[in-house]
Amino acid sequence: MSHSKKKGTSNHWFYDVTWFKERMFSVFGKVVPTDDVSYESILFEREEIDEEIITREDLNQLPNPLLTRTFMFIDEKVEEWLLMIVIDEHDGKLLFEIWMKNGKVVLINQDDNKES
Repeated sequence: MSHSKKKGTSNHWFYDVTWFKERMFSVFGKVVPTDDVSYESILFEREEIDEEIITREDLNQLPNPLLTRTFMFIDEKVEEWLLMIVIDEHDGKLLFEIWMKNGKVVLINQDDNKES
C-alpha cells in the first residue's frame, strides 16, 4: 500500500476577475458582473510606463521588468474603470496598485484617499 501526502503546489497570490470584483466592491462599493470585466497580463520595462500613471519615484521601487495585470470595467453610467496592479513575478505578491476612472488616477495603493 502506498500513501501520499497532498501539499499545496503554490503559495502565489491569484488575481483574477473574481478577485477584481471583490476588490471593486470593497474599495468603491460597486457591484461588478464578472462577464463585464476584461483583463490582461503584460510584462513592461520601466521606461515603457507613463510617468503620469506611475511616478518615477514609485517606479524606482518596483522590479524591472514589471509584471502587470490590468482589469477594465465600464459601469452603468458608462464610466470606464481601470485597475493596474504590479505583481512580484517570483512570489505573486501585490507590489503596486493604481485605479483610474475615465483616464484619471483616483487611487494609488489602498492607503490613499479614494475619489469617485
